[in-house]
Amino acid sequence: IAFRSDSVSSIYAAASCGLGIALLPRSVAERDSTLVRIRTETSPTPREVWQTIHADMRNNARVRAVTEFLAGVVAARVPNGTAS
Repeated sequence: IAFRSDSVSSIYAAASCGLGIALLPRSVAERDSTLVRIRTETSPTPREVWQTIHADMRNNARVRAVTEFLAGVVAARVPNGTAS
């Protein structure tokens, strides 16, 4: 039996209920001490995170501040801090 979902919260809920192995973001899995990390020989394919900004708002100081904040949060959670 396989469970597929594009919802991280649904996948997390299934894993935390003991329904099997799940691929979760580290930031989610590390908050739950009942989950056990399984190391594999290969790493999952990296994912990209995108932010869309309306052309009229690109130079807005508040939008830039949020963009820089989000880039910092992502960089802090990515192995080797490689976020741009």
